[in-house]
Amino acid sequence: MKSLIFIIILIGILNTLSTSVSAQIKNKLETFVDTQNKPDTSKKKPVVEEKKDVKKVDTPIDSTGKAKPKDGSGFGEFYDLSGKIIQSGSEQQPSYDGTSTNSGLSIVKPQNKASIEMTKQVIDTSKFIQRVVNSDSRRASSYRNLPPVNNSVVYSKEHTLKPDFKVFGWHPHWMGDAYKSYNFSLLSAVAYMGYEINPSTGAYRNIYDWQSSSIVDEAHKHNSKVLLSASCYGKKDNYSFLSSSSSKTNFIKSIVALVTEKQADGVHLDLMGVPYESQSSFADLVIELSAELKSKNKNAILSISLPAADLENAYQIQPIRSYVDLFVLCAFDFYGENTAYAGPISPLKSGGKWWGLDVDKASTEYLASGIDPKKLLIAFGYYGAEWVTEDFQTPSLAKRFVRYLTYHEFQNQFSGARANLDAESSSAFYVYKDTEGNRRQIWMEDSVSLGLKYDWILQKKLGGVGIWALGYDNGHTQLWSLLASKFAQPESAKTAKAGSTTSRWQRFLSSLLRLATNPKLIFSNPMYALSSFGMLFGVSLAGFWVLYRYGCRMKRMTNLLLKGGVVTFMIMGATLILVIMNNHKSTHVNAAAFLMLGLLIGAIIFIFLSRKFLSEQDLP
Repeated sequence: MKSLIFIIILIGILNTLSTSVSAQIKNKLETFVDTQNKPDTSKKKPVVEEKKDVKKVDTPIDSTGKAKPKDGSGFGEFYDLSGKIIQSGSEQQPSYDGTSTNSGLSIVKPQNKASIEMTKQVIDTSKFIQRVVNSDSRRASSYRNLPPVNNSVVYSKEHTLKPDFKVFGWHPHWMGDAYKSYNFSLLSAVAYMGYEINPSTGAYRNIYDWQSSSIVDEAHKHNSKVLLSASCYGKKDNYSFLSSSSSKTNFIKSIVALVTEKQADGVHLDLMGVPYESQSSFADLVIELSAELKSKNKNAILSISLPAADLENAYQIQPIRSYVDLFVLCAFDFYGENTAYAGPISPLKSGGKWWGLDVDKASTEYLASGIDPKKLLIAFGYYGAEWVTEDFQTPSLAKRFVRYLTYHEFQNQFSGARANLDAESSSAFYVYKDTEGNRRQIWMEDSVSLGLKYDWILQKKLGGVGIWALGYDNGHTQLWSLLASKFAQPESAKTAKAGSTTSRWQRFLSSLLRLATNPKLIFSNPMYALSSFGMLFGVSLAGFWVLYRYGCRMKRMTNLLLKGGVVTFMIMGATLILVIMNNHKSTHVNAAAFLMLGLLIGAIIFIFLSRKFLSEQDLP
């Protein structure tokens, strides 16, 4: 009985103690949660750190890419498009918790930053796959109705690129003849985006004026290379194409023939969305295409596009790295049409603020996979994106995606707008209120943000930079000036003049070689017809002067001119025969040697036939 009473008393004591402890734990938890929900009233406020994420700069910026930060005070000051500060300490905007579906502005402060960051990572990763890997939204869909091309504003200064760095750019077929305003002296290679692969056959669905375009001739005048870019997007189409041996064979034969006929310099392979199941087939395609290209032209170039994130490990680098001349990392579209947040198109670094994947991490992953740093080019976009956002803070929840816009469109619509520079991502952005009072953000690269990214490429000693896309800055020269300041060699006026003379001689030899290997160009391209006529006229005129100066009898001039014309055609015929005998693979040096040999033979024949006239004296 006493034991029973003792047990009852002990249970009561334990129950009292547990209740007390539970109450204390509950109070501590409530205090902790309340502390997390309330702003810190201490002297050092955490929100002050957000001010460091934004620097104020003037745009447009000079070609050196130097920012002009303005000092400010208060919480989260931002400049609108006119340069007016539109948010100060009294207008603090709350952050989005990553879970609320409320579309209004009364958003609670996050309670658990780790869980919110995890949610954001999952959302952005899935959207990134949809936006980049499984679609071609970054390519064409938003740029079909661009403003008319303006080739009257041109950055025409001639440069020589630094030998250790390359500048690569895509020319989209929908940009028409915008290439006439390109400064090809600042472009190592241009990919003409024209070969649209039919996955069922490997042939092209459309070639988009490749055969009639004069881009190859324009580029070769400045020793710039031109590649024909072949594109196929999405897992379904890529799987269908890469799974068929006949389609791959047809594709290789077709594109190599087009490149050879046009006297272009190689192929750019732009297959986005290669599935994991096709990794071996993709490697086989690259190796076979490289072999066929090199068999036609040992100096041919093969480059390929790489997604910012190879999430399926489909692009195996080891088997193909020795067959590919350039790997172009498409470092854009990190934020875009279907992201939960407004943000930088090409964040150089995330800094714990943005999505975990950034340009620096992406390049590090590919370098670790075995790519030679000098073969890796980092491509940035000459375009931006606009959102309606919850507030002006970064990052801010995107209420609605508005549009993509090119650098050209932005400069035309918002000329002189003032930019804010996000220090962590090295990206420029603009904020303003529209006529309905909605807060908007535009993330758009400018001379400052691109300058910071170019400096990063130079510091890491990578292969160079890529541009998506050439022509998107049409009518504006700031970005050409920036390229020159970062990647061109400084040269004296004397060196520049000598280089210009050498370049003209090289252009002449290049045109002569193309004409010799493909005489049909005389009929298909007026430039060659005019050049041929000019060359023949010049030779004939020189011959006439020689005969007039040294010929003693004017009555015999007609006969001599006829003989000179025959000799001229004999020289041209001998040159063509020699080049053809060389199987169309002669270099400029060989072509020059053949031409000089022909001229020598022609001169000997000319002197032999005309010796009587040149030595005969007038009678008294």
